Amino acid sequence: MKKTTSSDEMTFEQAMARLEEIVTELDRAIWLWRRPLKLFQEGTPCARSVSASWLRLRPLLSSSCNMPRSRLPAAPPVEDNLFGDDS
Repeated sequence: MKKTTSSDEMTFEQAMARLEEIVTELDRAIWLWRRPLKLFQEGTPCARSVSASWLRLRPLLSSSCNMPRSRLPAAPPVEDNLFGDDS
């Protein structure tokens, strides 16, 4: 862990170097979140499609297997909003 120094105690060059380190670290953190978010956005329509297909197949399975629909699992809900709010 790097020792933090107050910006008042740093020279201009030290403060500039630290600022560059902070920006690099923030850029890296943002990049690390881009891939999972992209995959989530790509996966949501796929999950919607699978869920819709299951809802169409469920009655057919019920009748062909002589099984009440209530015994077949329901299609899982598809979460459109990653953060669960209305934004």
